[in-house]
Amino acid sequence: MLTVSVAIYKCNIDMFENMIRSVAKHTPQMTRFILIDNGLCDIETIEHLIRQNVQCKYYIHNSNENLGFGAAHNISYELCDTKYLAVINDDVEFYESWATKMIAQLVSGDYIICGITGTPNKLNEVFASEVVSDYKDANYVEGSCFIINHEKMTSIRNYLFDPNFIIGYFEDTDLGYFLTEEGYELTYVDVDWKHFGGQTSSKDDKWWYVQKNSAYFRRKWSTKFI
Repeated sequence: MLTVSVAIYKCNIDMFENMIRSVAKHTPQMTRFILIDNGLCDIETIEHLIRQNVQCKYYIHNSNENLGFGAAHNISYELCDTKYLAVINDDVEFYESWATKMIAQLVSGDYIICGITGTPNKLNEVFASEVVSDYKDANYVEGSCFIINHEKMTSIRNYLFDPNFIIGYFEDTDLGYFLTEEGYELTYVDVDWKHFGGQTSSKDDKWWYVQKNSAYFRRKWSTKFI
């Protein structure tokens, strides 16, 4: 029913352990777990933690290079054989049945993607540090945790994130704009969880990636940009 996709780079073992334990405990719908290894990780320890906690099928893809956020999850998107695909970060932790809530919200209407309330969801938040809980008229679903109807999405296009974005930042914003343009409404639910954030990129790296991807995003959506 549900494939869970996680991409790792410079993985913090303690955080990964907390994440995988909470996912295993609170995700009864998970029938497949896919890990994309983007490099600089203790993959032997990570696989041991997966085997120790995950009861469903799992697959580890070793990319031998840092593909980035979007390209990594695009691999999971191609491999997914379930109705729903969850994209989550390796630095999150769940304290309740998060997927149960999100899938229930998806089936409650003609929704294709569900995120978590309280996460950034408006474009101006990419440039400002504030996070709001009001998700009405949101531009996008933040990429640290969401579930998408894979069956619906594959009927629209054969990739999840635009591959022209590099490493990270703006892929989720772009996906939200694309789905809105396709006529889909973005939806959200309250979940008891925590996203620790900022575990892989240095401040200098982040600034460079943000500038590059921001420029591409603006060019792509120039006629729609607010």
